Amino acid sequence: TWPPRLHADEAVQWSLAKDSSEGVPYSLNQDKFHGPALAVAAQVVLAARGLKFDAASEADLRLVPFLFYLLICAAPFFLREVAWPTRCLASFLLLMGSAGCYFGHYFIQEPLLVAGFVWGVLLWLQSAGGERPAWWALFSGAAFGLSLACKVTAAAYLGILLLTLLVFARETLSWRRVGWATL
Repeated sequence: TWPPRLHADEAVQWSLAKDSSEGVPYSLNQDKFHGPALAVAAQVVLAARGLKFDAASEADLRLVPFLFYLLICAAPFFLREVAWPTRCLASFLLLMGSAGCYFGHYFIQEPLLVAGFVWGVLLWLQSAGGERPAWWALFSGAAFGLSLACKVTAAAYLGILLLTLLVFARETLSWRRVGWATL
């Protein structure tokens, strides 16, 4: 059937988002490893559309991760050193490999996590490349914060990124930028 029915994990995450929109703190929830990012993003998107969480249809809820899929697909367009045809192809492949596939409807927390992480790295590289001031790392940190607010496992990804920067790209790693990103 199309669109596919809610996956159990997806239903739990929407339930957590609904509880959060009603003011129930995450500390009282048994499923704490999912962070509040989905609930906050859903509230913003639904408010922009003039909807309350209780009045939202399944299609309205699915719009939230789809917007983050589009944000992921926009990332190749900000790689200035890459030719336009390659950027367009990469964006199309990202769209078809994420939102365009059958499982794109199952994963709702992951697009937020990936979008935050991808844009965090992209903004970090922009700030480290000398094109932007060091305080641009603050935007990078905000994007990484979105990832951390999705799932705790994002901390492991950030650790791997920091280790990679230490080993392969020390010139992009300044403590000033790390401070801005941490802030």
